[in-house]
Amino acid sequence: MKNLFCFYDMAVSPCSYDFFSFLYSAETCRIRRGLENIHLIIVHGPKNKFREDNIRSDEQNEIFFNNVIVPGISLLQSCSSFMWLARNQASCSGLSNETIFPRGYSLEVPVSDYSTPGHVASLIRQDKHSFLEAPPYAKSLAQSLIENKCPDGKFITITVREIERDNENNTRSLNHSAWQNAIAHLASIGIKTFVIRDTSSSSKPALFDGAEELPEASVHLPLRLAICEKALVNFTKNNGPGGLLLYSKARTVYFNGFDDDVIALSRNWYSNNLGMNEGDQFPFTTLSKSCVWTGESEITIIEEVEKALSAPKENAALNGFSNQANLLSSLAVGFRYLITQLSYELLIEDIELFRKMKELDDDHSMSIDFDNQLKTLPENLVAQDIVKELLEKTANAQGDLRFQQIR
Repeated sequence: MKNLFCFYDMAVSPCSYDFFSFLYSAETCRIRRGLENIHLIIVHGPKNKFREDNIRSDEQNEIFFNNVIVPGISLLQSCSSFMWLARNQASCSGLSNETIFPRGYSLEVPVSDYSTPGHVASLIRQDKHSFLEAPPYAKSLAQSLIENKCPDGKFITITVREIERDNENNTRSLNHSAWQNAIAHLASIGIKTFVIRDTSSSSKPALFDGAEELPEASVHLPLRLAICEKALVNFTKNNGPGGLLLYSKARTVYFNGFDDDVIALSRNWYSNNLGMNEGDQFPFTTLSKSCVWTGESEITIIEEVEKALSAPKENAALNGFSNQANLLSSLAVGFRYLITQLSYELLIEDIELFRKMKELDDDHSMSIDFDNQLKTLPENLVAQDIVKELLEKTANAQGDLRFQQIR
């Protein structure tokens, strides 16, 4: 059986928690294409091996790479090898579009796939999904730690973001008073609160009375996830580790809100990349992940813990579309993603995506003329022979499906 070769190229990809969105997309791609394992190649970027940006200093990139990205690879069980290579050491020779991720990647013209339009396409297609998961040794460490610190096993976690970058209006900061009250209430009913802080803040004075901080989890990513997997529920706001939780088995409540002063928190960004409007759920996440838009309050926090107490331990069913507006935004994202993929060559997954888009359009009577939109695209975006082949094969696939249903 063939393997999937995945290139995370630091020329066009950040040294950040976006890496885990890439891993999740790569794993979904591997499953979709029926491939066996993932071979991961991380390619040096132009600025001291990293991308030319101002997100982190060279030293911070180096620390993040070694303390988050490298140990984070162990969260992908199907990854059988990993290399960290200069561009002149790497090779794509002999790889086809079916065995390379991202689609269209080359060392000469690298492309990235760490953003989320691909997750929207996976939701539309209803791809089979998997999870990022803590490795066995980390699960064992977490079990020992929890048995020592919380013998009855009932606990929640709070993931804290304390850096000020891209937090102009405190959208990513915790509501301290709401949490302090909630922590006291939870303690009164026998539920312990663990706080997981930023690595750089793990030795600072405690944030809350009555909660215990876990510096071990702040400095060891696989242990962090293993602890979160065992929690009743994990609370987070919009931050890197919170994004990681979305792709895991850990039950998660993600307090979210727009901030149009920050591009990645703006309404337009959410709509154009995630197909999300206020009130919607993150695409291609399971029902054990809940995006809450009403803001933190003691009442909301307690309600979410009560839900977790009675909920099944694991719920692998996917969050669906919240309403027609969510579906419409998602179809727009899916269509743009399809165009990007078609610029390389046609694969079966493109036919399936297009077929499902047309099916959803018909089912919800939205009258979107996807066929004509494709036919009128400029040749420099998608070759018309590819469009013609897609339309023909989609029609045949729909015909075959109707025939099978009639029989």
